[in-house]
Amino acid sequence: MNQAHLERRARRFWGAFVVGLLTMSVSMWGYAVYLGVTDNATAIVPDYHQRALDWDRYARSVQASRELGWVVQFVPGKLDPQDVKRIIELFVRDSDGQLVRGCSGTLKMYHLARASAVYECELSETEPGTYSSRLPIERSGQWHCEVELHRDAEHFHWSEQLELELR
Repeated sequence: MNQAHLERRARRFWGAFVVGLLTMSVSMWGYAVYLGVTDNATAIVPDYHQRALDWDRYARSVQASRELGWVVQFVPGKLDPQDVKRIIELFVRDSDGQLVRGCSGTLKMYHLARASAVYECELSETEPGTYSSRLPIERSGQWHCEVELHRDAEHFHWSEQLELELR
């Protein structure tokens, strides 16, 4: 082989090598952007700016809820295999241990590993002091749970991170 042929071959090899490295780098950046946009584990809090502005009102609401002295016991039921929903029951008691009756409210939940998948439902009183709903909750682990209950002029807000072992 002559010198010119060896030089052309070396130029092609090293040119292709550099282009290959650049292509790999751009591909990896593209994949990172794809994961960042489509991954359910990351979530942007809706209305974040407005929630920050309303923080004082929210803090007063939490303090008023503490002063009510209501206690919430969260009980996930069994998963119904036909519609893949689980009955969620909340037992609410006041500071004297009496059942809190006649409330209406909402429940919001999301798994910490899938923060963009927020489940929200209306709670209905199925028995005195027992509020329930059905949600498609299948995975065990850390869940963030928020309950809002209203009864006449009383407003109760409960927020907790729960470790759920679901079967």
